[in-house]
Amino acid sequence: MTKTLHWYWVRHGPTDSTRLNGWTDVPVILDDQQTIEFLRQYLPKDAIVISSDLQRARHTADAIRGGRPHLLSTERIREINFGRWEGLTTSDIAERDKERAARFWNDPDDASPPDGEQWSNMKARVDGFVDEFCACTECHNIIAVAHYGVILSQIQRARGCKIATLVGCEISNFSLTHLSVKDRKWHLHELNLLPHDVGDWQPAQCL
Repeated sequence: MTKTLHWYWVRHGPTDSTRLNGWTDVPVILDDQQTIEFLRQYLPKDAIVISSDLQRARHTADAIRGGRPHLLSTERIREINFGRWEGLTTSDIAERDKERAARFWNDPDDASPPDGEQWSNMKARVDGFVDEFCACTECHNIIAVAHYGVILSQIQRARGCKIATLVGCEISNFSLTHLSVKDRKWHLHELNLLPHDVGDWQPAQCL
């Protein structure tokens, strides 16, 4: 790879669930039109759009794409699979699996949810997809709408660190994280960007 590819990772919009969703296909809330318009205007106009196949990511991608082609929705950039923790609150999990939960939240590579994914397996899934997509695309700008864990795995990749050092990193709904890659070297440019981080940005006037 000799060209520079830019990945603009957007976390899906909020849901009304306070439980661990993981692979659970919950609907998204798309009421924040100002932030949606910010993403439409701020992201590169010549980008292509891809997303997780879960509806909270797919529908966010369709909301922000602004005429850009939404080429692909794939299970390979789904959130980590929480297994038997799916649909539970963190309090529920702490009561049922106190020791295992504490290990997982402190270092997701030290423990995995029962019948769920270990962090390293999820990261390998996402890294593999990203590498394959980089190898086959002719576009320089990719907007990828996905999930907290997926985006965190790519930040980990760019920083070359262990996941335990990133636990608690804030990645808000609708936030933008911009990375680039050239010759397999990853760089992190923007993390958790939201409209209030971009000075005097205002939505474009409708003509």
